[in-house]
Amino acid sequence: NVGYATLAEAVAAAQDGDTVELLVDVEIKDTTTDQNAGTIAVNKSITIDGGNHTVKIIDDGKGKGHAFSLTVKDQNTGAYASGDLTITIKDLVVDGNNVAKHGINVYGEAGHAIAVTLDNVETKNNRCFGLNVNSAVVNANDLKASGNGWGKSVGIDPKYQNASLTISGENTNLADTYSVDMDNSSSGGANAASVGISEGTYTQLLQSSPDNTTFAVSGGTFTSVVPDDFCADGFIPAEQDPDTGLYTVKTGTFYDVWVGGTRITSANAADVFGDGKVSYDPATATLTLNGYTYSGAGHEGSAVYTAGDIAVVVAGGCYFLGGFGRLFVPTAFNAGTGRFAFDSIVPTMLGQNLPDVLMALVLLLVLSASMSTLASLVLTSSSTMTLDLIY
Repeated sequence: NVGYATLAEAVAAAQDGDTVELLVDVEIKDTTTDQNAGTIAVNKSITIDGGNHTVKIIDDGKGKGHAFSLTVKDQNTGAYASGDLTITIKDLVVDGNNVAKHGINVYGEAGHAIAVTLDNVETKNNRCFGLNVNSAVVNANDLKASGNGWGKSVGIDPKYQNASLTISGENTNLADTYSVDMDNSSSGGANAASVGISEGTYTQLLQSSPDNTTFAVSGGTFTSVVPDDFCADGFIPAEQDPDTGLYTVKTGTFYDVWVGGTRITSANAADVFGDGKVSYDPATATLTLNGYTYSGAGHEGSAVYTAGDIAVVVAGGCYFLGGFGRLFVPTAFNAGTGRFAFDSIVPTMLGQNLPDVLMALVLLLVLSASMSTLASLVLTSSSTMTLDLIY
């Protein structure tokens, strides 16, 4: 083992495959003059073992870069690393002290891959993000972040190539206003960004520019409900925990059916709103509405919306026929009496809205119908007339 006076000197001397061990807490002056540079710059495949110590950045009046900059290019010479980089940082606290821009900036470029593992790392009190993942792949276990100036613990940006972040570990705690923000504006959606979350404690998830960005949440707790499209395959949002007030996800299936703006899932299909008025049978793709009423924007502007073919059973068909007939037949209203001419609603609807050819077809079908069908028609007409009398 070789000892060095500073962390920067040890990192500069390290070769691919080496491990740099931090033996004490250190305070390091930020002397960078480029906001994209790092006080500690790493552009080789090494491991930094923090030994549970803290690196605190000190302002010398002219610094403005990152605390740690993990890049595929040497920030002094501009030379690219000879191959893809694999970097590990573990058991380290990075305190930006409101001086550093990002606590840890991971930066790749097109054709130059960088993969970083963060294990039990905390990054706090930075001017912008605690962790910034730009065109790189990062796997984080037990990551912690707080007190970062943009109110966002982690930022994801696939500026030059796809970017991904996978977060695990029950001790993960991303405590800023937003735990993760994906912003794909720099690539215009040309590249993809993805975040997978399986464990930990979080606040909210954000997509500042959502084009070609994907969250896949399969675990963890959150201060706000996890949106449907943020859930990983096989998971759906869970109800708020009454004791903690937090939200999570649970195993389940989404169906491409929305009623009143609420998406139907395996958890709510039997009784969507808990009042017995809406249910869905996924085996037969049948939606049943029993006395359901709705007024609002719905989903995609529809009270009932489906992305596929379904059957809809509406209980109280006669009510709809009589109750809504007046919407189509304004001439059935008698202004003198203030009432509808109930026994002219259906004939007027047929006469005004059906072409002669279809009217002839209806008559042929009625004349050729069986006795049971004719009986049903009589019952329907009677019920309709009764409801019209009431209304």
